[in-house]
Amino acid sequence: MKLRKKCIGILMIFICLFGLTAYAAKDNSIKTDIPKEERLFRKNADGSFITVPVNFVEAKATCSHQALEPIGPGEIITYPGAATTSAYCYRTRRKQPARCVYCGKTGFTIYGPYETYPHIYSTTNYCNRCGYKKR
Repeated sequence: MKLRKKCIGILMIFICLFGLTAYAAKDNSIKTDIPKEERLFRKNADGSFITVPVNFVEAKATCSHQALEPIGPGEIITYPGAATTSAYCYRTRRKQPARCVYCGKTGFTIYGPYETYPHIYSTTNYCNRCGYKKR
């Protein structure tokens, strides 16, 4: 009976450590995309996230800033070579400044999820977009 409890205990510790390691690895991929002058405010399930400036100061905790609306034109950030594999040329992400709907505070930046673009091959075995050679 004691051996069974020890085995179950060791198994539970292993499962917990493995789960924390996988979570930390997933979280680090977003942290590498955040500029140094910004910090993470909220992470969404679809891969998008919201940042605020490092010196962002909350005046009062009356607003949770849950409803944000985009302001301005925004921009599309292209990551060439970051996703260059046999399936994709490059990936893009939309960067959009935003403000809170309820209190009007600005300074938020919404980074959309990645969009990947597949290779387009011509009659030769080279991609028209990035020049990747089909094998």
